[in-house]
Amino acid sequence: MTHSLHRQGAYANLSNDFIVFISPVVFISTGGEQTDLQSKINRFREIGSRYGPANVPGVKSQFSPRYLVYDSREKVSKVLRDLAAADLGISVVVTGLRDQVTECCRDARLSPHTVNQSLGFWGKTEKLPDFRILEITTMCGHGRISPNLVWELARQVQQHLLDAKEAARKMGQLCLCNIFNEPRAARLLRELVADLEVGTLSKPQPNYSREIAVQKDFGITIDQAKCIQCLNCLPYCPVEAIVESPDSKTVSIDADRCTECGLCRQAVACPVDAIVARDLTWPRSLRGKFQSQYAPYRSAPILGPTPEPVRYSEEIHIFRRHELPSEHTNDVNGLLGHGEGLVVVELGRPHLSTTFRDVQSVIQALVPIGLQLRLQYPLHDERSSLAELATDAANGILRQEIMAERASWVCLKMVVQEDVVPEVVRSLRQVATEIDTVFALGIVSRVSDDGSTVADRVAGRTGVKPAPHCKTNVGLGRPPRR
Repeated sequence: MTHSLHRQGAYANLSNDFIVFISPVVFISTGGEQTDLQSKINRFREIGSRYGPANVPGVKSQFSPRYLVYDSREKVSKVLRDLAAADLGISVVVTGLRDQVTECCRDARLSPHTVNQSLGFWGKTEKLPDFRILEITTMCGHGRISPNLVWELARQVQQHLLDAKEAARKMGQLCLCNIFNEPRAARLLRELVADLEVGTLSKPQPNYSREIAVQKDFGITIDQAKCIQCLNCLPYCPVEAIVESPDSKTVSIDADRCTECGLCRQAVACPVDAIVARDLTWPRSLRGKFQSQYAPYRSAPILGPTPEPVRYSEEIHIFRRHELPSEHTNDVNGLLGHGEGLVVVELGRPHLSTTFRDVQSVIQALVPIGLQLRLQYPLHDERSSLAELATDAANGILRQEIMAERASWVCLKMVVQEDVVPEVVRSLRQVATEIDTVFALGIVSRVSDDGSTVADRVAGRTGVKPAPHCKTNVGLGRPPRR
């Protein structure tokens, strides 16, 4: 959910949870620029490693070296001080409690530049897991830690099959950005188990056993010839799409619920490699496209209808540029000025996923205020934006054949003037009562001379108070030399 923004928790346990990361302006480069970028990433890692980061060991991806997790404000202050002295010229973002991050900036003689603030979860929030589970699962912003997996690992801790630290590490290894705070998760897990033991908290019964309408033989599926019905894979699915038949004879994937995220396969949950990936055809291929950068089916260059199936690929593929500003690099690109707010709506997050019918409802609520489909998820042209999925982009009408398709999340962004934000909030408040999922809402803005932001200043007019936990660009980036 914008990566690390919407971490849940009480103030006390969030005070020991910080992420420091760098966000290069150009993610994919060539030649000398790439070499220079890699040297800066290495330098960032060397500086951050001086102060005992709490990253989960063994997590390997091309993105994880850019993220460092800390469990104390003092460590973050020292890291920022050294990064300021190193003058790498790369945008640095700190996620944590806003007042504490501001103190860290003051200690390092830095001024917060841009802040991304959470306005919480909206919509069918009653469908969300228990808040105690969200405290743990939202430490992986890409939703790779299933609520049912937390309950399962809590059971193993309660039965002394694992200790809390081992269980936290198992969860953290699924977070390939490596922003999962293992010490905090272990503490929260111990508290969860203690409450289960005294009966102040009850474990819900997952919906693992049921009939499904369609036996899935496309996309992420189960090879019945290999499956040994061990049931190890069941708790890994974030949307409970992996089910056991009522007669306990087969394990299958529910075609309606599955979002083709591939987590069950990537987590190596199956001891006999029975979870396999096959090609996807239109419009099912949409489910594979709206995922994190770690999911399969991302290498197809076109978002809309294609004559050929989308081939399964392990190739990491990210949307390579955004037309809209981001707090990650706003100190470099300067695309978001004072008095402007970037509204970020992430449908389906956390954990519930979303249909494109609900996506259309939110789009149509925001189009009259200025949302443009051609600016959503751009690659090199409009063929890779939400405009390609519309029959009437100006009015936010999507293709009828995609209405029932489902995605883990769909992110909508729009820049508005500060005085328009209350109107955006009113529209979102209304549409939140009409959709069958949830969305995470955030507002990004520059920090004014008095330390306030757009979200701070409109809180009284909207009745929506920003969460104390946010993402802060600390102002260390600089435009590249021409």
